Amino acid sequence: MRKATLCFLLLLCSAAAFGQEPQWTVVKHVSLMHQDLNILLTTILIPTEPGLYRISFYLSGGVTNDARIDAVWTATLAGSDVTSAPLGPLRLQVPCNQASWVSAPSITVSLKPQVPLTYQVIANGNPRGCQYNLGITVEQLLPASSSAISAGASPGALP
Repeated sequence: MRKATLCFLLLLCSAAAFGQEPQWTVVKHVSLMHQDLNILLTTILIPTEPGLYRISFYLSGGVTNDARIDAVWTATLAGSDVTSAPLGPLRLQVPCNQASWVSAPSITVSLKPQVPLTYQVIANGNPRGCQYNLGITVEQLLPASSSAISAGASPGALP
């Protein structure tokens, strides 16, 4: 009985310790379906303080009504990391003459405070009859209180 109680307490303590891990939390997202117009430069997020972010970026499109159109949709994502280095811009393209999709690998970056993370979608050529779908997800790593310090990192390690 004593061993069972000790094992239960050990299990309970380890579950509580795992519950303190930092978590990725969606802070902004864009999900646009069946679009056929340009989107001018649009702000997704303006960070107020340094933090770690994970960004996913997806674009799909192609012909509608069997129309073969010589145009390309280009989606661009831009921002700045905490050192002022630009994020790219990251660029995805889908042609209108065939159904297709493209996704950038997720990136992890510390976004610079007060610098907007932006996107735009522009057609190169005449996209009449061609639609696109756009997906952008911005997640932030939200630490549990004092987990970075307990893991051995020094306070203020990130600017």
